[in-house]
Amino acid sequence: MRKKAVFFPFIPVFAAVSVMRNHNLALFFSKKHFDMLNLGEQYEVGRERNKVLRECNRLLDVEDF
Repeated sequence: MRKKAVFFPFIPVFAAVSVMRNHNLALFFSKKHFDMLNLGEQYEVGRERNKVLRECNRLLDVEDF
């Protein structure tokens, strides 16, 4: 008797894993590009970036995050 392989459960699992993976990669590369962005204080984007980084550093120093 031949064994039958069941492939239909792999389709939704593959779709869910690919969506989660794409989301994680998007977060990773967004953070990477944000860290690479160094405009300084003379531009509004650089000033806002530095405000966000200061706030993140302040929050990370808190014990009960």
